[in-house]
Amino acid sequence: MGVVGWFKQKFNIGGLKIAIVDVQPIKEPEGWVTGQVAYSSGRDVFGEVTYKLICETTTGKGDEKKVSTTTLGEMSVLIGVVLEAGEEKTEDFTFPYDLRNWFEQKGGVLGTAAKAFSFAKGLTSEKGYDEYYVQITAKIKGVWSDPTAKHPITVAVAR
Repeated sequence: MGVVGWFKQKFNIGGLKIAIVDVQPIKEPEGWVTGQVAYSSGRDVFGEVTYKLICETTTGKGDEKKVSTTTLGEMSVLIGVVLEAGEEKTEDFTFPYDLRNWFEQKGGVLGTAAKAFSFAKGLTSEKGYDEYYVQITAKIKGVWSDPTAKHPITVAVAR
């Protein structure tokens, strides 16, 4: 492997790509996040896959805008993807979540119903606003930047 090949491998150029195809909305305070993820690769690859349900809370406006990220559910699979060169594969995924403690910390109704009363995202209160995502990351040996995909998910749960 030459220098160019070494850099391609380290920066995952032509390597594993991840795309979240579909995610089912969350309607219960605890349960399973379900959806589909598509993998593709230009070379042979295998690796550990981590699934996360995250909440990004944005507070402030302009230069004082801050975003904090909280993980609400997580699961890792030791060999989550195995692909041969040029292969594409779509797989279902499922991992657990529990929002009951999150509801207690936030102290109110969460989800799209709560967002409906906001005039605009730029006009936030002190508490800010929440956005929910499913994030999938693959850890591949010998690669510096792990491939990641992030997809918004609807959380419509009343406490």
